[in-house]
Amino acid sequence: MGTLQGDNFIASLVGPFLVDSKLGLACGNPLPHPGKNFISKSVESSAHAWYRMRDQLKQGNNAFTVDGKILAFSRDFKNAIVFPDTLSEMGNVDAYIYLVCKKLGFRYKFVRDAIVRYKNPETLHDHLSWATRNNSHHLMLSKQFGKLFYQEHRRPRLLYLSCLVIEFVKNPAGSVVIFLGSFYIRYKAKKYAKNFKATWEVIQTSK
Repeated sequence: MGTLQGDNFIASLVGPFLVDSKLGLACGNPLPHPGKNFISKSVESSAHAWYRMRDQLKQGNNAFTVDGKILAFSRDFKNAIVFPDTLSEMGNVDAYIYLVCKKLGFRYKFVRDAIVRYKNPETLHDHLSWATRNNSHHLMLSKQFGKLFYQEHRRPRLLYLSCLVIEFVKNPAGSVVIFLGSFYIRYKAKKYAKNFKATWEVIQTSK
């Protein structure tokens, strides 16, 4: 369950649409609540590394800041989207919507001040289930969008590694657990993509 932060959340999120007529999609800034146990703190370390990396690319206006927890659409973009008949073909809906936005020539904006707080998984099972689904869309959407997918999801390796090192220094044990888990997640994500379900498995510990 997400928690909106600040009294001006809505104004911050919709404000960019008032000054950019070609803006089609805007995303707020999801940040995790502080972890309460080893797993949630480990996931939090991984998230902070990811967020540090994405914030430095194109001032945050990139595919890595798109998150379904808080999205806003312009009327023109909303009317232009055509969803597939089989909804499971979209994979992760937020990633799909971002790529459609770029494909149709609309702009995207990351709204750093529109913060929504969320809760990370607190068990290893929930983390692996959540991360597997989140990663499975890579195979699906790369086939649908081709070159555009790879252009938008290219990440500077040295930048990302430097962000990981910072979190490793802060939480070495947790970082190792998440790193090892990433191999299992990539393996499972490829299998999951072949039978992607349009409905989420409920992650109980993040509610």
